[in-house]
Amino acid sequence: MRRRAAVLGLAIIASTVSVRAQQGATASPGAGGTEPIPPARGVFGPGDDVAAPGLATTQRAAVSIPVMLSGKVVVDGGGPPPSPVLIETACDHVQRSPTYTDKKGRFAVNVPQKSEYAEAAIQGDATLHCMIQASLPGYHPAVSEVWSMTDHPFLTLHTLDPTKGTLVSLTELDAPKRAREASERGLAALRNNDWSGAQAEFEKALEIDPHYATAWYELGAAQLRQGRVAQARAAWNKALESDRRFLKPYIPLAELAAAGSRWSDMAAITDRAVALDPVDAPILYLYHAIACFNVGRMDVAEQSSRRAISLDAHHQLPRAEYILGRALAHRADYPGALDHMRRYLQLLPQAPDAAVVRAQIAEAEKHASP
Repeated sequence: MRRRAAVLGLAIIASTVSVRAQQGATASPGAGGTEPIPPARGVFGPGDDVAAPGLATTQRAAVSIPVMLSGKVVVDGGGPPPSPVLIETACDHVQRSPTYTDKKGRFAVNVPQKSEYAEAAIQGDATLHCMIQASLPGYHPAVSEVWSMTDHPFLTLHTLDPTKGTLVSLTELDAPKRAREASERGLAALRNNDWSGAQAEFEKALEIDPHYATAWYELGAAQLRQGRVAQARAAWNKALESDRRFLKPYIPLAELAAAGSRWSDMAAITDRAVALDPVDAPILYLYHAIACFNVGRMDVAEQSSRRAISLDAHHQLPRAEYILGRALAHRADYPGALDHMRRYLQLLPQAPDAAVVRAQIAEAEKHASP
């Protein structure tokens, strides 16, 4: 657990955890009682020790095949956006040229897709990994993660509310040009795995603008990559001091608390986050549910896990189903508990804690029997 804190994956525009990353989550053994339930790792990008889905192991020459990713953007209520939406795409940590939606909210992005060999690409067994962000003034940015050429991301823009959190810090708008340029150089260094170089650039940005929350956040990412956990935590707290509505820092802060089994700290961090109604980062509701479950706030754990599930349209947070099932079992709603724990295994049949969950299901079935 403690080693995990030093390798949490961080990137720029992600706001959700993939099912692949969820496979890294584990639960301690035992069929009953409150138990530590660490969150999935790799929130902001793929984990260092997990291969992308469909990565062929046969050693053959890689080929590059052009792929057209298509998707759609809607606003609250499901209608088309009032004006063209900016679509930004990063594939395998390489930024692609931005584009815009049409009047109906549809978009298409041409990206190179790599596969180990052409036959695998034809069958959809690809190494493609893209993050797609949709942005429109007056709305929260929406983000989707794409793992296959057959994916068609569907993004919903929620109306900007001054009381709610956002994935883009408002300090970004006020940062001087020189600070933004230094930050961009830092991001480029992060993409090249130059952690110390990235740290130096973010520190330059903060010398120019000490209240630049985005730079504080990215500085924390660079420091964590170098194993400087305390400095990373301090940087993320500085980001929140500069902009408390900036959602991204809450995520790694919650992960660091979970890595040390500091559930009360994790609950306090995520209490602040969910007060901002983080619809753009539903993983914060999952983390809140995990923390509250472990400190015995079962009613709140149930509420937050339900909220995470309702926002998780693409089933990227299967762990929320499990937490909800455990919370329901705690109040003797065994039929409901069975539904959600079974749903967890349906979404993640190869979960590392599958045997434990099956044992818990068997125990709940005994109680549910008339």
